[in-house]
Amino acid sequence: MKILKKFYSKKNLVCLLKDSQAIAVYKLFSDSDNYKKEKSFYQMFQYTNLPVPNMLAYKDEDNSILLEYLQDETALDLMEQHEKNADYIGALRLITDIFLWLKSFHELDPIKSKKLSFYDLNLRNFIVRNTTVHGMDFESIQKGDLLSDTAKLIGMYLNYDEKYSTFKSKTIFEFKQYIIKNHYFEMENLEKSISKEILEINNRRNLKSNVI
Repeated sequence: MKILKKFYSKKNLVCLLKDSQAIAVYKLFSDSDNYKKEKSFYQMFQYTNLPVPNMLAYKDEDNSILLEYLQDETALDLMEQHEKNADYIGALRLITDIFLWLKSFHELDPIKSKKLSFYDLNLRNFIVRNTTVHGMDFESIQKGDLLSDTAKLIGMYLNYDEKYSTFKSKTIFEFKQYIIKNHYFEMENLEKSISKEILEINNRRNLKSNVI
């Protein structure tokens, strides 16, 4: 096995491996409970139509999984490209596609029955392959709903550099119009949830900046 590159991860070792036959993503977990949690969700999702990478193998002895390699470009990479190119249509389409992936996620019986949410709406957790959004990184799944996930998606996107840029603000304005037009949420509830999520994002960042 040869390591081709390491991926950004705050908690785990994630890298791209190559052998004589294939390329795959190797993920070594620092926490065994997170490993068991993510493994169980990958096992569950393989029996659904939700677009996620295939889990090729797992190893309980060292808390690691081997995943199908889709491609390098994350949704964050693509959104940054759209902003650089002033491509409002591309940005709106992509954030809408992520929302529709989340909607499909929340419609799955095991998710709906336990009232779970994806929770970690870092745009690095989404890959676009052949125009289809694939979600990954399921160790943070916890209680919540589609509204809270949508608010987190909006709050996270607005807080990437350049924060609250004219481009991001316009993209989110159009995205909210799409949500309301299609009767997913009422605007008042959506705005309250967005404010709550942005406050939590700012509190987390302030807490980290105060740690010596």
